[in-house]
Amino acid sequence: MYTPSTGRDEPTVSSTTGHTQAVSDATFLNKHAYKECGGRGICDRTTGRCKCFPNFSGRGCKRTTCPNDCSGHGVCQDGYHSLYARTSVNQVRSFGESTQGRFWGAKKFRQCVCDRGFHGYDCSLRTCPRGDDPETECSDQIFTDRQQVACTNTGGGDAHFSLRFKDHLGGKYRTRPIFFIQAKTNAENANSIQNALEALPNFAIPTVEVDVQSNDKTGKKFKFQVDFKDGATTNLQAKLWVDTKTTCADSSQPKFPEVATMTCTVTRVAASGTLKESLECGGRGLCDTTTGICSCFKGYYGDSCSHITTYV
Repeated sequence: MYTPSTGRDEPTVSSTTGHTQAVSDATFLNKHAYKECGGRGICDRTTGRCKCFPNFSGRGCKRTTCPNDCSGHGVCQDGYHSLYARTSVNQVRSFGESTQGRFWGAKKFRQCVCDRGFHGYDCSLRTCPRGDDPETECSDQIFTDRQQVACTNTGGGDAHFSLRFKDHLGGKYRTRPIFFIQAKTNAENANSIQNALEALPNFAIPTVEVDVQSNDKTGKKFKFQVDFKDGATTNLQAKLWVDTKTTCADSSQPKFPEVATMTCTVTRVAASGTLKESLECGGRGLCDTTTGICSCFKGYYGDSCSHITTYV
């Protein structure tokens, strides 16, 4: 139970200087004094409820609202879920901490987290395809993003894993389970990985090239590269994530182990030159944010305006 802040400054005499000074008797040093309706609303005396000012809501008007309720294309999320509770951030870990000290605003301020294909402060804008500018490609600007996955399986034998991928529209995907079979050739295992990536919904990865680089045939170590060569996946992509276990072992086919015996590391392979660009509408068109479709300039075509019509 927390002691309320009175928000008053009481005069007191300093023991060091002898001067009279104002010192807050508030629990939070007068930084976040409790006020009726949070100072962001008017109390209805007939009901005992607050009538909050615009953009504020909740009991005591203690939190902000999301603009336009995220337009029906996103989730209204507070700071606790957006930042403070993330495993990579060593900050607040429980709801009880959120009203004191540096965590006081963890549940007070909210923002829209948009669905795939939408952006903007209220998620009202559609996102257009991105691609390479066809007019700037030169001899050294031909490189693509390549990621290397190196796995060590202490248990040995055939391996089960799945890959997670995030596209430029904000969509997050997980492949079907991939079965890396030691008895198969490198090309056969590469095809299994490639087919799983290309089978992701929404054509997240229309085409991709996978190369199994090493396999010790005991199942304890293998390594492969994923080359994002398609025009829809130009420039740097979000790093792949490898899942080697599942919290519910019977929910996948083939069955994953509940305790992983395999660890994988994903690294980006340094390019020998400049990567192809990833520009909205390829830099050769205008994005219609109401439809998410590019209006290409004359002489260019394609979903991202990354192709040039035949010169006459």
